[in-house]
Amino acid sequence: MGEKAATNEVINELFKALRDIDADVRSVACGALCATGEKVAINKVLEGLLIGLEDTDETVRYAAGETLLNMREKAATDAVINKLLIVLGDKVDYVRDVACAALYYMGDKARTSEVINRLLIALDDTNAYIKLGACKFLGKIGEEAATATVINKLLIATEDKNDAVRHAACEALLNMPEEAATDGVINGLLIALVNTIGHIRHAACEDSLNIAENATTSEVVNRLLSALENTNAYVRVGAYLALGQMGEEAATTTAINRVLDGLADPDDVVRHAACGVLVEIGEKAATDVVIKGLLIGLQDTVDYVRHVACEALGKMGKKAATDEVINRLLSALKDSNNAVKLAASKALGKMGGKAATSEVIEVLLDTYYANEMEEWLYEVEDEY
Repeated sequence: MGEKAATNEVINELFKALRDIDADVRSVACGALCATGEKVAINKVLEGLLIGLEDTDETVRYAAGETLLNMREKAATDAVINKLLIVLGDKVDYVRDVACAALYYMGDKARTSEVINRLLIALDDTNAYIKLGACKFLGKIGEEAATATVINKLLIATEDKNDAVRHAACEALLNMPEEAATDGVINGLLIALVNTIGHIRHAACEDSLNIAENATTSEVVNRLLSALENTNAYVRVGAYLALGQMGEEAATTTAINRVLDGLADPDDVVRHAACGVLVEIGEKAATDVVIKGLLIGLQDTVDYVRHVACEALGKMGKKAATDEVINRLLSALKDSNNAVKLAASKALGKMGGKAATSEVIEVLLDTYYANEMEEWLYEVEDEY
């Protein structure tokens, strides 16, 4: 439309259009109000959009909300914010969604206790997009939203069935002040580690490690070691995943001993996660006691625990290349699970010439692990 056309006559026509019997006409009028330019007082534009937010047709309410979203901070008046808070309870999910987004971009004026309270209600919404928006909004507010109620609701959101919601809840908790990093928050983030995948799991791990940004490595390790005492297996698994993410930084004697305890955990998922830490730490964990624990892991009743135990021994390389380890890995080459057999062959391949015995080679000849035999040949050549 352009500014030149933005006369009082045009505005009057748009206001008439907002009351047209055709919902499509009313929707277009909402969008056109934003395009009237600076020749029209912003209050007049907002007055029309407030009418649109009360429309009986959901598409008109959405159009009004979308226009306010595009106006961002220019639309941040008390009247608009209060109306959008009401729209957060709209019966139509995509209307609630655009209302949440509009509030998000209104800046500091929308960071009120009333807005925060409505966002807490939005966290219980059945629509994932609305919960996602509420989490992001609370994360943006940060310190001002750091009440016990908000933190508890965000912790619940870290267990949401939707990956994006869990991710946003983790990020929101990360944006809370350092004093919010209670054991409950840490444990919630650790649970999120277990419940998420891919980049979201990585983000949850980063959050759990960095939530107290001034914490030293030893302090972080100690917090994670405390989490290993939790009765919730998910918390214990999450703590092991976080320790694994730290890698060699977590390779203290105390931490390794606690990881060793995890190898005997009654929960097979925890045993798997504990072995995973040793995979990440590698040679620094290659003590006689740890190797003995991994040998027990090779006899686990669960195949994926046996698999990761093989991987951990392989990561320890020549430091783990004792006769007993080689013999046990040789037995693992005959495991009923193909993944375990492959992991065992790769582990032997990393142990150098000492593992290239005629017996091992004979077993490999009966399988399909020729690549591992080739690795040994290179190892042997390097040694002599």
